[in-house]
Amino acid sequence: MTKKKELKLALYLIGAGMHVAAWKHPSTKVNASIDIKALQKAAQIAEKGKFDIAFVADSLAINHESHPHILNRFDPLIQITALAAATTKIGLGATASTTYSEPYVLARQLMSIDHISNGRVGWNLVTTADATGETALNFSRNKHWVTKLLQQI
Repeated sequence: MTKKKELKLALYLIGAGMHVAAWKHPSTKVNASIDIKALQKAAQIAEKGKFDIAFVADSLAINHESHPHILNRFDPLIQITALAAATTKIGLGATASTTYSEPYVLARQLMSIDHISNGRVGWNLVTTADATGETALNFSRNKHWVTKLLQQI
């Protein structure tokens, strides 16, 4: 008996697109990263096209090397909640850091989105690397906690 193979499709929602110069195209919306109606429409198109998941990545700091489409964007958990209101079947995934998120708050947020979306939430669980210390500063810390912990050993 042959095993049926399936192809899983994901929509990666990032501003005007992944190409670094996508914002330069004449038909690109300048505010693509923060146009919730356009993001909802993209998720609806993906859902209609039988995609399995719409995914929103995150990073907790930006610098001069950051991708242009992440300089201005929504919080991923808020964004997938808005996508849940505009879709019915497609999975909705978002990145959330275990390093800089309080466990109870994050669990409550994901559980809430899971209920709102009728069981369609997905969590891209990450720890946050912070070699430069930029993320730590965004959370009122002078050093990344792992760096501080390693120095104590």
